[in-house]
Amino acid sequence: MLVCLRQDLLRPGDVLLVRATGLEAVGVSLSHPSRFSHAAMFVDRSHLFEADDHGVGAAAPAVIEAPRHGPLVVLPQVVDARVLRHPGLAGLEPGSIAEADLSLMLGAIVDRKVQPYSRLGRLSKAAGPLEGVASVVLEAMDFHQALHRPSGSSRRRHDEGRFCSEIVCKVLEELGYPAFQDGRPHAEVGPGHLTESTMVDVTGRVAVQSCAEGLGVDARMLEAAMDAYWDRRSQLMLRVEQELAARREEERLTAALSEPIDHSRVDRVRTRVDEYRQVVDEVQAYYRQHRLERHAAAAERVREMLAGFSSGERGVRVVRAAREVARLAAEYELLRIRAAASALKRVGDAVGSERLTRRAERLERWTRA
Repeated sequence: MLVCLRQDLLRPGDVLLVRATGLEAVGVSLSHPSRFSHAAMFVDRSHLFEADDHGVGAAAPAVIEAPRHGPLVVLPQVVDARVLRHPGLAGLEPGSIAEADLSLMLGAIVDRKVQPYSRLGRLSKAAGPLEGVASVVLEAMDFHQALHRPSGSSRRRHDEGRFCSEIVCKVLEELGYPAFQDGRPHAEVGPGHLTESTMVDVTGRVAVQSCAEGLGVDARMLEAAMDAYWDRRSQLMLRVEQELAARREEERLTAALSEPIDHSRVDRVRTRVDEYRQVVDEVQAYYRQHRLERHAAAAERVREMLAGFSSGERGVRVVRAAREVARLAAEYELLRIRAAASALKRVGDAVGSERLTRRAERLERWTRA
């Protein structure tokens, strides 16, 4: 049985609650306790903002074209779902300027929220009287996830990250439509608590439950839509890693620039800017050699930014350059690893070595997950 949503009836700011399959989803739903294990928000009809092991950010959901219902958003690995809408957003006319403005505002807010996923242990605060029990269960899940994470994988949980219902509440508040009127901390809101919020249940208007045959959808088309969705969520991990690298470099540079002006500080900034130029030159040469024009153009923009720097440059320009170089370098390394994996796979296929081929496939999967 598939759980789907009518894409044409969704609105910006709609909150999605789901009950997913799997041991971790059961643990989350029991910890606070609730029938729901995950929360997400629609930025518009084509982008779903959520927090999971891939990170916190928006991606296009899985969509299929059903002859009987039109475009449907398919919810993978979900057995139950609910769609909530804030009363302050319920009156927006579909396709109106007000709805478009809301979508743009939401997009700007969620773009600033790209960050790692939280440790599940932080969700125990939402369990109320059961906090002690929930803490043990959720910390055990965090430990299991860390134990079974592939070596070098960026799929890490962080103390400074945010979990799903927490980030949904934060976005709603910044939008001016808080989910709760009692001012409860966002970190104490689990997915199931959102059913007690000021939002209205509109599930009956937008949800469709049926098998693939009942929807008139080809099973291969459905599988392709699901795979494309998971690929898009995996790509979010690169954005999270870039953001973390940029933050670390920004903090380091900001600390250096806050020191009193002296020759040693100027020399350090000059050295860093020279290092940035060398990194960008290396990246740009690689992109041009492999005819990656779009990436080469991005590297050229960073190069132009660095070209006008003086030795005593200080303030936001250096910090901004640090962030851009960090993002550029992170993407460059990922592309190089992916290219190496492809080359290794070609060698394995050419010499008939299953061991080399499997190693290449594992390496390529790591760059995407």
